[in-house]
Amino acid sequence: MIVLNLEVALQTDAKKLFDVAKDFGRIKDLFPAQFQKIDVISNNGNQITTKEELTFQTLVKSTIRQKTIHTIQYPNITSHIVDGPFKNSIISADFNQNNSGTIIKFNAQLSVSLKFKIFEPIIKSKYKAILLSSAYKMNNLAME
Repeated sequence: MIVLNLEVALQTDAKKLFDVAKDFGRIKDLFPAQFQKIDVISNNGNQITTKEELTFQTLVKSTIRQKTIHTIQYPNITSHIVDGPFKNSIISADFNQNNSGTIIKFNAQLSVSLKFKIFEPIIKSKYKAILLSSAYKMNNLAME
């Protein structure tokens, strides 16, 4: 299990950032190098199920397919990967308003299949960079 915690301070309103993060039609804007395809297969109000195709370029190019259930309840988005090589992983983002903007707190508990076990240090490093980059992209989109 890979555990990753990250806090990012941004100057944009928490609700605006949250609205960008929950817009699955814009996921490719936030993660252009990783998300090749994302399909919403069910939308039950605050619970959205997606199928994703992701590509990671590390030592070798890897494409993975996964199914994720996203629970959306302001100020939190929690994503449970229910199928794919990272099955049983949980990623959450909390959007907390403060006096100068927003603190986004990311928590990821990544369950890595045996096939990807040797890549754990690379996965952790890449995932942290991806989350940080997505936070700044969310900020830019929320300010439009």
